Amino acid sequence: MKLLLCSVYDAAVEAFLPPFTAHTVSEARRMFINTFRQELHAFNQTPADYTLYHVGSFDDEEGKSESVIPPVKLCPGTVAQAVVRHETNPYEGEAEDALALARAQENVKRGNASA
Repeated sequence: MKLLLCSVYDAAVEAFLPPFTAHTVSEARRMFINTFRQELHAFNQTPADYTLYHVGSFDDEEGKSESVIPPVKLCPGTVAQAVVRHETNPYEGEAEDALALARAQENVKRGNASA
């Protein structure tokens, strides 16, 4: 089975954190968003520093990995934190829709993450 390889970019360090696997983009976003439910998690301290990316794929049958160049942005930390605070998910039902991501980012900039 081909799994997504995802990683969180830390802008303050200017590096990606070690990657993790997910079955779908929706699952990767959910995992990232759930870290913001942990009050003491470092992501909550400076959410603008962290962004989730799709960086590659891993075939667990062949043991092969492939990179995605350039990495694809999946969710900024500010959006993930807003989802947790407002308990709404701008990606629900539109997980693969890039326009939904752009709208969510714009709403966060305007201070309205639930739209």
